[in-house]
Amino acid sequence: MRVLSVVTSSLALHTGPMATDRQATFVTGADGFVGTELIKVFVARGHQVFGLTPSAEAAYRLRRAGAVPVMGDLLEPGQWQDEAAADWIFHLPPHAACVSRVTRRRARSIARRLVLMDAHLVDAVADGATKRIVHVADTGCYGATGPHPITEDAPPRSSAWGRCFTPVLDRLDGYVIAGLPIVTAFSGWVYGNGSWLRERVIEPVIAAGTFARLANRPLRVWRVPAATARFVVGPVLADSLQTDAVFSNLRLRGIGFRYRYPTLEQGLQQVLGALNE
Repeated sequence: MRVLSVVTSSLALHTGPMATDRQATFVTGADGFVGTELIKVFVARGHQVFGLTPSAEAAYRLRRAGAVPVMGDLLEPGQWQDEAAADWIFHLPPHAACVSRVTRRRARSIARRLVLMDAHLVDAVADGATKRIVHVADTGCYGATGPHPITEDAPPRSSAWGRCFTPVLDRLDGYVIAGLPIVTAFSGWVYGNGSWLRERVIEPVIAAGTFARLANRPLRVWRVPAATARFVVGPVLADSLQTDAVFSNLRLRGIGFRYRYPTLEQGLQQVLGALNE
């Protein structure tokens, strides 16, 4: 986690439309894998959780998880911005699923969309009493790291995909300089049943007939030939999966965090087991 700003001054209590004795938490990308896990955590801790979602179907899932759905789109200003003035904000901007090569023109287009989404959210709460804004960023901005783990302080060496996120990080630095309580968290590869790994990798590989179901059997991980990987999951995701990117989690573990599935093998086993249920 790269701490961009730590605010030590006391902040006024939230007095907007969501004022309550309970802590209010606003989550964007709430219907995604990480978003739904965040909702479970904060509901269990007694927070009143509001989740931004663009669809009625996702809103139903958020209600079942204990959150209050807020209909809206990060790309469009709207009433949802009034609901965003919470004590805690977790911003998980959606990433488009790229199946073709990321050209410089395509990277600029994605970057503009991400910067616009950030602006619609952050500008809407800039004058409020939010205690912390956690922006979940993509580790693609670091590119290939080589075999040795790097920390959040390492200089980025962006890949073609990573160039989409460089303008986002630059804009976040500007918000921090302006005094906003933003922390940028680099989530790395998040795998598990319901994550991008199942939808974009495991299921396409199984559909292609190149992966045996291994529930209740020892799991081995093979390096798939690059040409095969690009054919099955697309060139962008294949290149990203095969990039030597190793990130240190010392800072995260130092605050007491424990992984549910500490290794890729354990995560894959859980996903494959769920597919067989």
